[in-house]
Amino acid sequence: MYLQDTYLMTSEATVLGVVEDDSQGSAIILDRTIFHPQGGGQPSDEGTITCGDCTVPVSKVRDVGGVIYHYGTMSGTPQPRLEAGRPASLALDSAKRLRHAALHSAGHAVDKAVVGAVGAGVFSPLKGYHFDDSPYVEYRGTLPAGLEKDAFIEKCNSELDKLVMANMETMVKMADQEHGDEAPSSSSSSAQEGPSRGAAGRGREEVTVVAERGGRGGRGKVPASSTAAAATKYGAATRTVTVAGLSCPCGGTHVRSTREMEGVRITKVKAKKGTLRVSYTLAPSSSSSRPS
Repeated sequence: MYLQDTYLMTSEATVLGVVEDDSQGSAIILDRTIFHPQGGGQPSDEGTITCGDCTVPVSKVRDVGGVIYHYGTMSGTPQPRLEAGRPASLALDSAKRLRHAALHSAGHAVDKAVVGAVGAGVFSPLKGYHFDDSPYVEYRGTLPAGLEKDAFIEKCNSELDKLVMANMETMVKMADQEHGDEAPSSSSSSAQEGPSRGAAGRGREEVTVVAERGGRGGRGKVPASSTAAAATKYGAATRTVTVAGLSCPCGGTHVRSTREMEGVRITKVKAKKGTLRVSYTLAPSSSSSRPS
């Protein structure tokens, strides 16, 4: 579900099982999820999972072989249990979700600004880091002769200003590579439009999970096909995101338009061994509230 709607902050799910990991705590597996796992240069969502009178703070989320693990610590005396088959209420830390989405979208906008500043084909994207501490996008290539770093930054920031003012809508498409089918692009109500089929097409792979705390009791088979993992994990589906008019495959969350990245600035560039790292910042206010 996190691939379908960035702004869906609460939802319901069914517990499939709990994995116990002494080093990382309890990992809850659900039949569906709104929690985005860490990956693609983006941090995981945080929030809570409530099952009856047990509320688990979710501190990190990971995609483990296509199954989404929600890590948290269950506390209390006696310690509560999350049993397979029970309904659960999911709630995200909405401020962090929107911040992560805005930072990720801003990284894509930086790509577009770089192309606008120096032209297409000068740089090839290598990787992005969209965490709040020091976000950047890294490219293969060198600055054109005669273009100093400060001038490059100024040109890129000018391009970013234009993109923000243009209020360009984010578009997301899901395509089945085997059949060439495409899901609809984004609507006014959501920046994400993905398949509702979840894990369909991946097959019924199974993982073994501990059904009770501490490894005691039975062990159950949890079909990975019933979890909401990244779309690219399932079948031949490909998710393409268009931010600021630039399209690329992406499994991250994104804001609705470039207007929601107001305050994005490139702060420095670092050239080393044929690569260029472009660091950027984003004003906190740009992702502080849900747009109308």
